[in-house]
Amino acid sequence: HWKENQVEGLLTLIGVRATTARGVAEKAINMVSKKLGRKTTSNTRRIPVFGGKITCFDEFMRDSLKKRSSILNEKEITALVHNYGSEYPGVLKYAEGDPSLMEQIGDSTTIKVEVRHAVREEMAQKLSDIVFRRTDLGTAGNPGEKALATCAELMAAELGWAWERTERELEMVKAIFQRRGFLSGKSQSRG
Repeated sequence: HWKENQVEGLLTLIGVRATTARGVAEKAINMVSKKLGRKTTSNTRRIPVFGGKITCFDEFMRDSLKKRSSILNEKEITALVHNYGSEYPGVLKYAEGDPSLMEQIGDSTTIKVEVRHAVREEMAQKLSDIVFRRTDLGTAGNPGEKALATCAELMAAELGWAWERTERELEMVKAIFQRRGFLSGKSQSRG
């Protein structure tokens, strides 16, 4: 801002991706500290990311698999640990009182409780947030009509969506899959 507009004291970060955000944030904190004449530096390198309180990942995974409930299978626990790390038990707490939320969505490793968690803790507001950004549901392609409908119904219950909104959300997600070359299910991809 100073070089282009002679505006002092303004700092803008553009195009920050989740994979680079910590490094960019560290540089920003250090730049602000320097501009303010302070010796404070970012300590982001020493603070674990969400779910990162793990000394040895392989050991943590083995322990998590040993502790798994009889409801979840090995693939589901593995996916939870990979996606939420040491915080996966916090995701599962949203199924307390409703064991049906421990069921997987379609043939994926995503379980229903992840939808509730994403809405309540990760600011998911659209079906596409859940399918493409908060869970692994759409990672391998279109999980199918039934899985998408299940996810949409869970979101509708959480967010109070009317039927029309639920249908719009489903159509938007289906359109994204179609643009990406996935028709109605994982096996029907563009050749």
